[in-house]
Amino acid sequence: MLTNFEAASRRLADSLGSLANVTEKIERGEGTVGRLTSDEALYEELDEALSDARAALREVRRAAEETQEQIPATVLTTIFGTLF
Repeated sequence: MLTNFEAASRRLADSLGSLANVTEKIERGEGTVGRLTSDEALYEELDEALSDARAALREVRRAAEETQEQIPATVLTTIFGTLF
């Protein structure tokens, strides 16, 4: 049981060391998360890009809905145009 506790303690110490290392890198602005948390301009650009992407997606959805509404009328027009 003591051996298991010692092994678990070592793994916990290793994990805490790794977590501290990652946290230090983020605080220094290293890596993607570090840059996002330390560079306000980068954060604002990303936020703006996401807003633009949301707006574009709304437009695509709106256009798709309009197309779906027009398809039955287009089909009927084609059928009646062919028949008459």
